[in-house]
Amino acid sequence: MEDNKQNGLKSVSRLTAMLEIQGQDTVEYEFVRHLAPLTISKVFNSLPITDTVHFYDNKFAYMNTRLQIGGEKPRTSFKPGDIAFLTNSSSICFFLQECKVSPMSLMGTAKSNIDMLNRCKVGNILTLKK
Repeated sequence: MEDNKQNGLKSVSRLTAMLEIQGQDTVEYEFVRHLAPLTISKVFNSLPITDTVHFYDNKFAYMNTRLQIGGEKPRTSFKPGDIAFLTNSSSICFFLQECKVSPMSLMGTAKSNIDMLNRCKVGNILTLKK
């Protein structure tokens, strides 16, 4: 069977999104549908999403959204590069280090270096886009 990249087809189970820090660089994220199909569908169909960056205890960066999404396959352990949705604050979270936190819906992982998120300052503008 031929690889999807070789025959020009995109995978329907994996979606790519870019996180842009205004005036800086971008991080590529891969959403994996089977992790949280309803959450990913709602988030991906709402892109682009723009907000200021916030940090939680240097464990993850996050941006607020106006999306109302219930919990889906929640988990509490995350590793650097993971992207998740926190339902109680309608936030998209970008993990900077391995940690255990409140239950969130894992959506995928970074496909490029996340170091630029560590250099980000509170108040920088983030845009998550297709």
